Amino acid sequence: MARINIEESWWTDPRRAKLISLVGCQFKADGVALYFWRTAQEYWKKGRRPIPHEVFDLLEHGPNIRSAKLTRSEQEGIYAVGSEDSFDWMIEKSQSASRAGKISAEKRRSKHGTAQPNNPNTARTQPEHSPNEDRTELNKLERSSSSSSSSSSSSSSSSSSSGSTSSWLPGTSNFSPPPTGEGKPEALTAGSAKRSEPITLRTWEAYASAFKERYKTEPIRNVMVNSQLANFVKRVGQDLAPKVIEFYVWHPGAFYTKNGHQVRFALADAEKLATEFQTRKFVSERRAREGEDQADAAMLLRQIEEEGI
Repeated sequence: MARINIEESWWTDPRRAKLISLVGCQFKADGVALYFWRTAQEYWKKGRRPIPHEVFDLLEHGPNIRSAKLTRSEQEGIYAVGSEDSFDWMIEKSQSASRAGKISAEKRRSKHGTAQPNNPNTARTQPEHSPNEDRTELNKLERSSSSSSSSSSSSSSSSSSSGSTSSWLPGTSNFSPPPTGEGKPEALTAGSAKRSEPITLRTWEAYASAFKERYKTEPIRNVMVNSQLANFVKRVGQDLAPKVIEFYVWHPGAFYTKNGHQVRFALADAEKLATEFQTRKFVSERRAREGEDQADAAMLLRQIEEEGI
């Protein structure tokens, strides 16, 4: 597991004090900030991408993180303040590993006729390197390694002389990357790649498209709407939810229409709407009253028959 060192200045940073006042607990504030930075780090290493707005909106304390001024909002998403200074070491390390991998693959291809490792049954189609060629390549790698080590030592010495450990905190001036050999930070969870697409994405797209077609304007989206939509998907099912929510927007029910087909009313009647969609039968207020009248008539008839009137 990669080690994360929090910059000493974070403990006296005004942004930390602001976050503590918003969440009500210093330990919770530190955890909220750390989780946000880890999330930002995961997206940054995929080509310096920001956290998508729909993902950031699902963070429990997203508004508090924004209020504490730990974010920078752009049209394409949300960045952690100081991402350029704090996260670029990951991309540089990945590029170095890629270059080393290409050199290794070329050597295997030249020696064994294939870039695939551990394949003793593959016949060699290229002659082996001569000892002199191998020594030349090894010298190049050693010089490159020596240069990288020297650079790392220089950076570590600079950090030590300033009296601080290697820093991870975005937005600070004396940031330095983790020591060489500690590896890249592991993913947030084992399923983080799968969670890159929120479970509400297709359902929101279906709702927004139908809403815009009916009302000629975009629906309002905020943290509360995202939460309601996520619960709707959980109750109806991820595959069925987009179809049911689109069906809901065109539902002729007077109550839904009067309230502008807001997501909260779809959540309140989630199972009812799913049943109506699957049976293709609307249960309007008029039909409900008719059903009630029919039930009353049937009950009265049964009472007459039992009493022999």
